[in-house]
Formats: sequence, structure tokens, C-alpha cells
Amino acid sequence: YKFIKVYNAENVMITIITEMTDEELFKTYWMPLICKYREFKFIFAKTEGLKHPPMNDWSNVLFAPTKSLEEVIEHAETKFLYLTKQNEIPTYELMVKLRTPEDGLVPKIHNTNKQSNSVMISKKSYNKIPTYIGDIGTYVV
Repeated sequence: YKFIKVYNAENVMITIITEMTDEELFKTYWMPLICKYREFKFIFAKTEGLKHPPMNDWSNVLFAPTKSLEEVIEHAETKFLYLTKQNEIPTYELMVKLRTPEDGLVPKIHNTNKQSNSVMISKKSYNKIPTYIGDIGTYVV
């Protein structure tokens, strides 16, 4: 018997959304995350002209060549979103935390006390609730 994995929004906890214009960042940092964390959905905005390596299964990825991060939020099928910058790469600890999302969590930049430009938020709360700085980090490259 051959089993076919079908994407089901109910099983996906969070959608990671970022604008992606840098091919090197995409290939080096984001492709491994896409492959390792199949349970997450990824939406990459502003990808016009972005070349990406061949891959057999892009089922957890959407590309929006001309839309901004804000314009693709409505296309996320999950209850929670993680909005980030292309150069803020989630740490392993943060990826684990994304499995149990917290509304309004802003990660710190790894090994600093500075807040990142990223936020974990419920789709319905987007731009409606205050954010808070968590004790979890993200890398900046």
C-alpha cells in the first residue's frame, strides 16, 4: 500500500510568514527549516525573481511573488502566525515553542536582551493585542 500525505490545516499549528528576497538566506537557512518542520506551513512573500533549489515536496510552502507580508496573512489557514524577517532565523528552541503558540510572543535576538522584529500571534488578534518579550531567541544573520 502506498500512503499519500495530504496537507490538513487542522494538523498544522502555525504558519511562518516572511518576505524573501535573498536567495542565499533562503537556500542556507530556510530550506532546512522547510524540510525538517513539515508540520508547519510557510508563506514567502515578495519572492519575484527568487530562485530556489529543486525539491520534490513543496506542499507546506506557498510563494507570493508580488504580495507583501501583510497581504498574505489572509491566506494563512492556521489559527496562529509567526511573522518574521528573512534574516531572523528561528532557533531550534523557538521552532519547538512554535508547536504551542502564545499570542503576542516576541522572541529576543539570540544571546542578547534585544527584542527581535518577529512576533507569534493568533490570526484573529493580528494588530489588536499588545505583544510581550519572551525568553526565547531567534538568530539574526
